[in-house]
Amino acid sequence: SVRDINAYVRPAVTFQLLLDLYDALEGLQLYLHCFPVLEMHRQFVLTVFPEDAPLRPLMLCVVDLKMCRYANVVNLVKESRDAWDRAKPVVESLPASFPEFEAYLDHVRSQRQGLEEAPRVTTPKGVVP
Repeated sequence: SVRDINAYVRPAVTFQLLLDLYDALEGLQLYLHCFPVLEMHRQFVLTVFPEDAPLRPLMLCVVDLKMCRYANVVNLVKESRDAWDRAKPVVESLPASFPEFEAYLDHVRSQRQGLEEAPRVTTPKGVVP
């Protein structure tokens, strides 16, 4: 539970608990209540992960993407744009992180369109279809 103080000594558990909290707040359409949690999440990432940690920019990107989305829902256009501007470089660098990205993306798009003749592409390691 997020209320358990011992959860915060394990970063992976804390990260997952915060994601679950966002889902719960979003399910209740309490988007404005997500903003303080997002800021707490940002401070958590900044204090737990050193600047050179490879996960730090990715975790901050998750926070910024959620901020962008929630700000857009409640019509906070400037905040939404600012959050997207922070997340955009990380999002744009994702395709370079695995070489089969384009083939996998084409496969997923054809599956969503319902094309039966879509070529089968093997899922890269670490990617959940």
